[in-house]
Amino acid sequence: MPAGPDGHRGLFGVFQQAFQGVALDRLAGSFWVAVAGGVAAYATSAAAASLTTRSLATLLAAFLTMGVLASAMSAEDPYWWQRYFSELGEGEDLASVTFDLTLLLTGASLVTVAELLAHDLHRWARGAGEPAWRITAVRALLTTVGVLVALVAVISRSVSIVWHDVVAQSLVVVFGLTLLAVPVLLRRLPGALIAVTAIAFALLVTATVLYAGVG
Repeated sequence: MPAGPDGHRGLFGVFQQAFQGVALDRLAGSFWVAVAGGVAAYATSAAAASLTTRSLATLLAAFLTMGVLASAMSAEDPYWWQRYFSELGEGEDLASVTFDLTLLLTGASLVTVAELLAHDLHRWARGAGEPAWRITAVRALLTTVGVLVALVAVISRSVSIVWHDVVAQSLVVVFGLTLLAVPVLLRRLPGALIAVTAIAFALLVTATVLYAGVG
């Protein structure tokens, strides 16, 4: 799998620490940047050629986790978690840029995952005798979740607190509806997947009650 922006930045940081004091002129610097870019492009194209829905979803989860952790580690306020998650995206520092970029790319990737998953589910539906409209409904829900995740990054609290809260709350509602709808629409899915979906919905309800009800 190709390393993300944080991975490339970390790799360059390791080399910088390993070769302290090395100064490159413009020609040598341009050469090594071109080499690094070429290697990254080759690795990315090779990974994309063998990309599957499962591998993309796994990569997406890892990217989201690393991006959020990188933002949390570099946040100016170490007690951001005592207020709200979106505080990581406020401001114009590196932590905010990392957080917003992570959510934006995650949202775009979720839309791609929805398309790939719909393609796989259509083949499964034909074999299982499921109607095609159910797959279309699942794709629409997942696509909406991806769009809302991207909008959370685009409309941060520093842009508009009201609209950011509207988008964030809509994301929670749509995500909850998706968790409820998938087992109903796709009843012949493996039991393990339905169980995981039920657990995710229970966790979502618990988190909502703790935040909005208990405080």
